[in-house]
Amino acid sequence: MSTSHMAKDYATAVAKVRLRSFLQSDQVLDFTPPAAAPPRVSVVMLLYNRAEFTLSCLFSLASLANTVSKELIIVDNCSTDATNELLSRVRGATIIRNRENVGYPRGVNQGAARATGDHLLLLNNDTEILGRSIDAAVEFLDAHPDVGVVGGRIILLDGTLQEAGCLITSDGWVCQYARGRQPDDPAVLFRRDVDYCSAAFQLLRREIFESSGGFDEVFSPGYFEDPDFAIRMQLAGWRAVYLPEVAILHYENATSGQMFGQSELEKLVHHHHKIFCARHRNWLAEQPANTPESTLRHRRVNDTSIKVLLVGEPADSVRVSRTVRLLEWLDAMPTVAWKIDRTERERFQELTPPTVETLVMNSADDCERFLTDRRGYFSLAVLMSDELLAEFATVLSRHGLPFDVRPTTSHQLHAA
Repeated sequence: MSTSHMAKDYATAVAKVRLRSFLQSDQVLDFTPPAAAPPRVSVVMLLYNRAEFTLSCLFSLASLANTVSKELIIVDNCSTDATNELLSRVRGATIIRNRENVGYPRGVNQGAARATGDHLLLLNNDTEILGRSIDAAVEFLDAHPDVGVVGGRIILLDGTLQEAGCLITSDGWVCQYARGRQPDDPAVLFRRDVDYCSAAFQLLRREIFESSGGFDEVFSPGYFEDPDFAIRMQLAGWRAVYLPEVAILHYENATSGQMFGQSELEKLVHHHHKIFCARHRNWLAEQPANTPESTLRHRRVNDTSIKVLLVGEPADSVRVSRTVRLLEWLDAMPTVAWKIDRTERERFQELTPPTVETLVMNSADDCERFLTDRRGYFSLAVLMSDELLAEFATVLSRHGLPFDVRPTTSHQLHAA
């Protein structure tokens, strides 16, 4: 049995014990929004069975870590398990009970139609919100009026990433960036514009959802409704942004796994894929190919920038910051590699903008492993001292990567 399946089995067993204990108690969960003002966030959660995971999700939603005012809208798609009993213990939420399973797109549209908040949070019931992810997402959306939607790290139960933002490739498939990697991998710890953020956790402006007509129900009962919405939003001029400070745990496929057999699910996905590709043919023609190299180079949407590896030490921090600003002004995309103790990475990450990838590179062996993993990605390396040049020049040369020492002007960078 795989680690993923073992983690799911364990999580399911624990969640069922928690649900049974909750239902045997006199506890209730109160989501009554503050009366003083309309809620900032309308949380829309769709249910079809799996009450054990719904309870875990509700517990995380009730956490005091997130203080933004919110209302909860639950759409129950005719569950047949303990969901009804669980919902009888929920206070202050709007609950829509469907007499049949109307699918995901229509169910979300039903919930969104009852929303009163500035923003919608689409949240799967097989998730748990980590930390102050809701507050962080709202703060970013409020501060960036050109951003329409934000998402974050989606972490599977085995501790690896499901995704850190998504790329839609030219063949019409969604590529989950960094799937299988660790949640603290430097490659996912910086902000990026992306094609698409999964609706497992998706915070978006309610006005956009309403003005666009919401999810297209042609994709019922599900699959491709959210990337279809993402493209329509992008064509309307809105940005989608991945935030590493936002994170959730996700069971993955808790609902679809009980609704469809494998062959039925594959047939549904391929049918909706054809509709999606036909509808967005022109947009997809401008997207990168579905290859590992292309996915890395285009992890930031519409990215044609030169990729630069910038290597520095603590004494170089001021000049590193200055060079990062210069590179970004020149529309280059820097990755900053610090020669520091690994325990200090977070502190040095704060010295660079939140849009810049930051990592630790302490030796020629570290450099070798990193450049092997990023083969063909960088166009230039910039080292902040002659000592760093002496340490890393052989590896850089072996990978055919041009390099220069501490250029501090645009003329020097262009010359390099």
